[in-house]
Amino acid sequence: MPLNGRTLVESQTFTTQFKTLGDNAIMSPALRGIFTMISNVPEEFPVVAQANGRAIYVAKTKSVDAIGGVSISALRIFFHLIDAERIELLHFEVMEQEDITES
Repeated sequence: MPLNGRTLVESQTFTTQFKTLGDNAIMSPALRGIFTMISNVPEEFPVVAQANGRAIYVAKTKSVDAIGGVSISALRIFFHLIDAERIELLHFEVMEQEDITES
């Protein structure tokens, strides 16, 4: 998934989870903004953990209602830098309503 900056690589877990969200034709464009931000300025997102000597970052999205009749939940997308050119999207969590209002 190349964008303007680094190449985004989906882990198997991320790909499997993404398929459960619904129609990819709707989901991909709806999330393009956050994917572009991750690709271009990953270091601007907060580090939430360390794993195998690598920082794990999180990006949060807002929920969106009725894109093509489909509501999209707010997500926390976890990722890490593989190298200077690639970022791996590790997994995501659907945020609960109380998490959204606190963010």
